[in-house]
Amino acid sequence: MFSGSIAMAICESNESRFKQYKTKACKGCPVRELCTTAKNGRVLARNIYTSVYQENKRNMEADPELYRQRQAIVEHPFGTIKRQWGFDHILPKKGRKRASADVGLIFTAYNLKRILNLLGKKAWNSLLETISLCNFAFIAAHRMILKPHTLFKCQQHLCVIL
Repeated sequence: MFSGSIAMAICESNESRFKQYKTKACKGCPVRELCTTAKNGRVLARNIYTSVYQENKRNMEADPELYRQRQAIVEHPFGTIKRQWGFDHILPKKGRKRASADVGLIFTAYNLKRILNLLGKKAWNSLLETISLCNFAFIAAHRMILKPHTLFKCQQHLCVIL
């Protein structure tokens, strides 16, 4: 053990924050060569979230089946969005509502891509065609309600307002 005070500083590196511990007691330590070769003594760095990481590790070890289930259900979409699509952070917004809108759009895009992959291109195009036809019918009905004197004619699934 050493006798002396310990200095602590918080540093940032690669978007992480670390606590750095160092002491002047290293200079006069008889076993210094076993610990460090650094001129100013040894510096210990500890991530400020280390306790959270350790608690998560204990939880994973306590119930590995639950963690495997979580990996299968939740982790895949987040991993795809974060690493393959490059959305590793949300740009600073004014409030949680605006950031939530960004996340909502990202998840909507993920879900649409997932549906495309599950259905296949042919079924996806058929689904889009059906949605488009429903959309045209809705718009046409809406216009008829707003303009009662408008005639409505449907030609081969394409709704036309005359």
